[in-house]
Amino acid sequence: MARLAAVLTPYWKWNQPRFRGEPEPDDGGFTTDQIRPLLRALLDHVHRITGHPRPRGWR
Repeated sequence: MARLAAVLTPYWKWNQPRFRGEPEPDDGGFTTDQIRPLLRALLDHVHRITGHPRPRGWR
């Protein structure tokens, strides 16, 4: 999780449009198949701790 947090922080770098030739942020070597269960575990943990409802269609 610490490695994932380092890759995702700061979040804004992933949520910015890229211009032609502009590189994507460094993904830290993660693949989509590695990130998906890690993010699910993180969101499940946040849900358990905060009690915030999950959005519709979250599965």
